Amino acid sequence: MGRDHGQAEAEKIVQQGLERFGLSEADLESLPGSDPRKVSIAGFIHQSTTTPQGWTAERLQMKSAANVSQQLSRAKKAGKPKIKPAKPAI
Repeated sequence: MGRDHGQAEAEKIVQQGLERFGLSEADLESLPGSDPRKVSIAGFIHQSTTTPQGWTAERLQMKSAANVSQQLSRAKKAGKPKIKPAKPAI
């Protein structure tokens, strides 16, 4: 998977996540980086693409790649079920 393809796929996941959780682009700026909805979207991006966590951090307004990594690790350790964005019907 090329970088451009991975980022395009990650962007689709972001859009699906925003729609699924009823969030806007403005919400991404105002919500903390630890918001469970942001973490869920970030986790789905991490599982589904090769997009760097730095890209995810910037796109979801999560401060840094290290924060994305930390939040995903915390969610995994807590055993929180991941809420995946709905896949579009084909």
